[in-house]
Amino acid sequence: MHTRATRPNPGRRALARGARTLLVAIGAPLALALAASGCSLKADVAATGTTAGNVTHLYVTVQEVWLATGADTPVEATAGWVKSVLATPVTIDLATLTPGALTALATAIALPAGTYRQLHLVTADSADSLVASASALGLTANSEISITATDGTSTTTPLESPVPGAGLTIATDLVLAGSLDVGQTSSATTTSTSTTSSGKTATLAVTLDGARAVLPYGYGTSTGYVLSPIASVIDEKNAGAISGSIDPSALAAGYGPVVVSAEVPDAAGSHHVVVQRRVVGSSGAFTLYPLPAPSSGTTSYDLVISSSGAQTVIIRSVPISSGAVTSPVVVQATPILLTPASPGYANVSAQAVALPGGARVDFYQTIAAGGEIPYLIDSSALDLLTRRLPGDSFALGSGPVNVGDYASGSSISFSTAAPVEGQGGYVIGTEGAFRRDALALAPSLINGLAGAPTPVLPPFPAVAAGGAAGTLALTLTSPVGEFDSGFVVVAAGNRVVESVNVGTLLATGGGTINIVNVPAGRALAPTAGVPYRLSVRAWNSTSPSASLVRVATTMSTVLGDAARASAAIDLP
Repeated sequence: MHTRATRPNPGRRALARGARTLLVAIGAPLALALAASGCSLKADVAATGTTAGNVTHLYVTVQEVWLATGADTPVEATAGWVKSVLATPVTIDLATLTPGALTALATAIALPAGTYRQLHLVTADSADSLVASASALGLTANSEISITATDGTSTTTPLESPVPGAGLTIATDLVLAGSLDVGQTSSATTTSTSTTSSGKTATLAVTLDGARAVLPYGYGTSTGYVLSPIASVIDEKNAGAISGSIDPSALAAGYGPVVVSAEVPDAAGSHHVVVQRRVVGSSGAFTLYPLPAPSSGTTSYDLVISSSGAQTVIIRSVPISSGAVTSPVVVQATPILLTPASPGYANVSAQAVALPGGARVDFYQTIAAGGEIPYLIDSSALDLLTRRLPGDSFALGSGPVNVGDYASGSSISFSTAAPVEGQGGYVIGTEGAFRRDALALAPSLINGLAGAPTPVLPPFPAVAAGGAAGTLALTLTSPVGEFDSGFVVVAAGNRVVESVNVGTLLATGGGTINIVNVPAGRALAPTAGVPYRLSVRAWNSTSPSASLVRVATTMSTVLGDAARASAAIDLP
């Protein structure tokens, strides 16, 4: 039986909102005309990120870096990966990394020239033996998250992968050609590409949007946290930066985190999507980098500045071109003054068909002007078990929207008006891996209190175009009486796609459960279908923290065009 069992340390508190972003960058040569079959090259790997709000630390430990030319090569495959083991594991704290600065993970990885479709980071699991880099930071687990509650108390707990030991797999379209040595500068941190005698180098940046990536689940009085990141890739030579600052001095004490998002219309032109977001630190300054930009000319982004304690600010048409982070487009020479607003609170109400376990709930508002489409104001992952919002109370600003157009760095002239959805009104949406974004047809007025939030009914996100709703038949074997609570996680590329409660099945010694409506088909993953990994978290309700185990498959289960597959897990 291909399983892996781990017994993690317990967590204690549910995660309140706050944005967390990790950017992993791969230094690589430019695709040159002199590329020839069999050429070799070298690549660097570096990282930058941010976290704010109530998350004070978010540690991740990287041990190896792999690349594959196949888009669907499973991690367990014996062939198809170029693997590089780091001489020393690297532990990074996303809460303290400087946005725009690249902190080295690995240097001079040897690679054959070619087109790479996947990058995989082998990460040390929170339940693995503590590696030296994590120990040196005083950690008790290789991956950890620290959360500060509103009363000032702090809780530190392990940060889990959806599937223990699976690492993090990211889809890419990375062309590596020529025979260039991508040399890391002597500093451990660099904000620009380097140059060798063979020519210039480029940096391809993978963005992991942690703003929607930490999924809580409760077991007994404890809380576990699962990191399920959203990833994208751009070439830094085609990237630009936007910077600015905010002035929150007029806001009431205890206002929620201020988040700045760069947004563009989705491919269908029906709503805006976030390309990158940052939480504004105590200095008030922010930088969004790297943002996709054309090799020549400019492209425009709209900025959304939001907080549960402030009126939302939307700045339209900020043009950027490719350039280093040291030469960003400045939104406004002076800080953008935020206006206070009272928060309204929301939570997902009970639904006849529960949302997928890996879904995110989005809150949109629309500017009252012709041709406008909804902007994403804020969003949150769901609790893996309850399918409700973390803490059962999600705060949103209930004031009007301040709108202005970029003025070449000069002071922006803002106008203030209620959104189309009404003051405190939002269109509720959902999104998920291998699924289409879905927006409700009618808005919801979010005016609930923290202890009595407004119930909302997000629409169910359908499988992405061309895919099918598949079924995974999972057979569980469990010692009778050992466990009476637990759930299954279905993950792809280290993103949670679905979760299912299996407590009743565990209590009776196991059986087979059909996990339905799982995205399937070669239209979603062209080689054979979507490769999934599954894991079970199980515990006994009489002693949840002491009995919690995580057991995972070590082989992928592929859901192809037949839209049905099976897997099995034995619990210890």
